[in-house]
Amino acid sequence: MTNKPGPNVKKIQRLLAFNPDLTYQQMADTCGITKQRVFAIVKQYNMRDMKTNPWDKSSRPCYGGCGKRVRYDSNKSGWCLQCKRLSNAYEFTCTMCGKFNTFLGSNAAQRRGPRRRKIELGTLKHPELQFCNARCRSRYFMKKYWNERKLVDESRKQV
Repeated sequence: MTNKPGPNVKKIQRLLAFNPDLTYQQMADTCGITKQRVFAIVKQYNMRDMKTNPWDKSSRPCYGGCGKRVRYDSNKSGWCLQCKRLSNAYEFTCTMCGKFNTFLGSNAAQRRGPRRRKIELGTLKHPELQFCNARCRSRYFMKKYWNERKLVDESRKQV
């Protein structure tokens, strides 16, 4: 048994998308069902994002700006899970390969934390250098310093 939304659900979704200020009675009259059934459909399919009650103090909009409602009692931070994850993302472009990288969660914290502290203290020598992995880092330094080392060795041989 599948739980597919019926035609009334689709009608209510379209009505709310077109005009979120409609009352439950106006939607019920348009769809030909009762006001209580409209309320049940809106609650069941979580359409409260489209039609919010300004007097409802049990939830608030997400701080991330996605429009989802976040409950006061279950989430003290005010962020929904998806926005919270994206707000902690660490994004950069690799100096060696030029690939754009995004790290989420604990990987982002491991990358961002020590780097930020070193930049604030002024102890990070080259803040513009960022690599996606150890392989890119070693390739970059091999390319940069191996040629200089060869030139120095050749000049010593000539003397």
